This record gives sequence, C-alpha cells and structure tokens, in this order.
Amino acid sequence: MQLFVRNVILFKHESLHAHENFNNQRFYHSELAAILCEKMNKKSEAKEYATKALEYSKITTPDFARHKTLGLVKATDEQIKRLKKIAGR
Repeated sequence: MQLFVRNVILFKHESLHAHENFNNQRFYHSELAAILCEKMNKKSEAKEYATKALEYSKITTPDFARHKTLGLVKATDEQIKRLKKIAGR
C-alpha cells in the first residue's frame, strides 16, 4: 500500500504544473501529499509539501484579475495548524 501511495504522490508531483493550473489546486495537492508523507514517516518530504502548501495559502491575488476568487485557497484554521505542525513551525 505504501508503494502505491508513494507512486501516486510522485506521479502527481511530476505532473503538478501540467494538470493543476490554479493555486487552490496546488494547495490541496501539497496538503494531501504532506499528510500522506507524514503517515508514511517521510518527514523531510512531508515538511517540503507542507511548506509549499502554506506558501500557496498566503497568496491573496486571484489567478485571473476579472475573477476575484478564482484560484484562491480557502483553508480552514485546522488545515493551516496541521500544515504548520508538519512543517515544524
């Protein structure tokens, strides 16, 4: 099972920019990868993904000027707390 999850993460990571065009999509991918890596005891990878997700969560500019909320991350306080814990902040 761990090998399957690892392969999914690697595939998604390699194709991240090809299929995920918006910051909110990149956030949710990074968040999921951080949680999965943490569960698999891959602490350094989990930290990298969590840090990236936190970076996406701080972006306040929409992906398109005419669409004020397109691509903006709508993370809960719980999500941010968990990511900060994984990232070691």
